[in-house]
Amino acid sequence: MDGHNLTNEQILAFSTALFQAERSQATVEKYLRSVREFFRYLDGRPVTKDTVMAWKKYLQREENYSPSTVNASLAALNYLFNFLGWSDCRTHYLKIQRRLFRETGRELDILTDYLRQGPQGTYCLDSTDYLLPVTAGERLAVVRRTSRGALAKKDGVTGWYLGPLGEG
Repeated sequence: MDGHNLTNEQILAFSTALFQAERSQATVEKYLRSVREFFRYLDGRPVTKDTVMAWKKYLQREENYSPSTVNASLAALNYLFNFLGWSDCRTHYLKIQRRLFRETGRELDILTDYLRQGPQGTYCLDSTDYLLPVTAGERLAVVRRTSRGALAKKDGVTGWYLGPLGEG
């Protein structure tokens, strides 16, 4: 096959599927914005892995998008391709180098379950000081509630949420 043809009808069906999957309004809008931007980029060309990879480069070089913005757009496309059964068009995300070390003198909340004693003293297996960006209505998977907030996961990212939690 020489590629897939993306249509407005498929984008509309994708939009309906996002709502049925109970995605937040913000996620639906973000995904549809990325899909429509890709649709305009295609300009009638078929969707292939090569066109997706070219679009990824276009976002980086021509639009000067940050790697995290490019990855958010790719997440939308990969979700669309799963919906349409076009797994051959899925592409990898950009690798993002994260800072491994933080400046000294900062306070860091660590769950005591993550602390271990070793020959050199106490050490930590895993920790984060990342504050999850959360908007009203978004779902979190709470790992642990603490007196200062909740260690939670959102879209596969673990971090701290310091706001009120609904029950459910």
